[in-house]
Amino acid sequence: MLKGFIFAIGSILSGEVTQVIDGDTFIMQTGNGTVNVRLQGVDAPEIKQPFGTHCRDLLTGLIHGGKVELAVTGHSYGRMVAYVRKGSTLVNERVVSDGCAMAEPRYDRQHMFMLMENGARERRDGIWSDPANPPQAPWEFRK
Repeated sequence: MLKGFIFAIGSILSGEVTQVIDGDTFIMQTGNGTVNVRLQGVDAPEIKQPFGTHCRDLLTGLIHGGKVELAVTGHSYGRMVAYVRKGSTLVNERVVSDGCAMAEPRYDRQHMFMLMENGARERRDGIWSDPANPPQAPWEFRK
């Protein structure tokens, strides 16, 4: 891991995804070493929550073993926080629109992911599939 090395907010990095931890966190190999990355503005279920492994598997299918590009927005708990692109796909947006993450109200500053979440709710995709049992927000689950 790149210990003690902080990338400036606004940095653009690229590298290969070597491991997906859960539905919103992964490890990436850059030319300078490995970094932990957390998707900006979204929060996926924890592995122990319903749909946790499903959402990790979705993210794995989207990015594992492939080259991604990051737009760094900050740092949190030893992880780089970023908007992540794989080709023309904004991964942050995709996990929400597929029903595998919620828009994180504190960090979705432009409400761009809330629109995707509303669409997933209407279609009953992923975590929104059972309206009689709405999902617990991951940030509430972690308390």
